[in-house]
Amino acid sequence: MAISGGAGTGKTLLALEKAKRLASEGYATLLTCFNVPLAEYLRQSAGPCDSLTIMNFQHWCDVVRQKAGVEIPAVESLPQRQTFFDDLLPEALVEALGRLPEERFDAIVVDEGQDFRRDWWVALQLGLRDPSDGILYIFYDNNQQIFRHDGGIPEGLASFDLTENLRNTKCIHHIARAFYTGGTLESVAPEGRPVEFVEARSQHEVRKAVSRILQRLVVDEGVAPQDIAILSGRVWERSAFANLDRVGNFGITRDPRGTSGKVVFETVHRFKGLERQVVILTEMDSYVERKRNDLLYVGLTRARLHLVIIGVQSTARAIRGDVNGVGPGRAGQS
Repeated sequence: MAISGGAGTGKTLLALEKAKRLASEGYATLLTCFNVPLAEYLRQSAGPCDSLTIMNFQHWCDVVRQKAGVEIPAVESLPQRQTFFDDLLPEALVEALGRLPEERFDAIVVDEGQDFRRDWWVALQLGLRDPSDGILYIFYDNNQQIFRHDGGIPEGLASFDLTENLRNTKCIHHIARAFYTGGTLESVAPEGRPVEFVEARSQHEVRKAVSRILQRLVVDEGVAPQDIAILSGRVWERSAFANLDRVGNFGITRDPRGTSGKVVFETVHRFKGLERQVVILTEMDSYVERKRNDLLYVGLTRARLHLVIIGVQSTARAIRGDVNGVGPGRAGQS
């Protein structure tokens, strides 16, 4: 079965619950996804569960091919690294499963299925003990297909659409809905506080703005630091927070599972599928300029209760939808 739905419709919770129920019924079950942080979150949330294996897809490929003794070339450069993960590991999985059929599963549940390349589905379905009639559940949202590869859900699966955003307040949903393409998607959450925009034109100004916002949120409003995430459109090494372990008075961590007393810092790419009560979204200006609605949609929808956006004025105007008085898709907002 293929289950689609926008951000906040409960896909990850449903995927985890379905996998746990299948495992409790005696099915050897694999719950997999693309993002490493999401796999870590799922594993932590599942707790001890017999018959349930939780790994991101490439990790599973690597574990099985090593067990089977399938050798692949060493990685020596960035292009080779991409080939290693995209092509060599899935191909090695196919060979490994032929050698070790006992590594197959009765059921496979996939979260964030839009991240999977078309050829990965062949390898994945061969991981079923009965590839033609095994249990396969895929949860996905094509609006979050941020990796821009040849994706697509396998044909022939029964489909179901999720249409209620259960995560974001209406204020956050109203902003994010402009970057969503698809059918009905309505927020059933409370109205919430308005989305906050803060201008910053340099990395120095970004750090100062984040420090002030954290001071207000934690000290004045009583938000626990671990309930806050700073999400950046830039990789760690090129962000305003490169090599920092503190912002102002607050420690930061790259562990998406959170650490008591610390604020999470992560990239928008790696935080997909995860959420926090409060999100400070920054360094997204280039994505606005390039009209990367997929990455904007992902970043905007990570916040449950409050969203703060830091950037140049043109970024704020584009996200608010008031460029020349016309928003990026205002029709159909709910």
